[in-house]
Amino acid sequence: MRRSVWLGATAAANIAVSFLYNWYLVAVLGPGRATDALLAATIAPQPLLTVAATTSSSAILPRTR
Repeated sequence: MRRSVWLGATAAANIAVSFLYNWYLVAVLGPGRATDALLAATIAPQPLLTVAATTSSSAILPRTR
């Protein structure tokens, strides 16, 4: 039970930080080319990280049945 609450709180904090980051980015830089370039640069590595995390998690985590 404690672990579920901890994971839920961590996920909620992650969502809040992501929202605040994007809000701050648009509030400071404003919509435009600089904002588009920064968002594209932060999103571009995500597919590679997803593939690496998926393959490594299946190798690291034990299988449960």
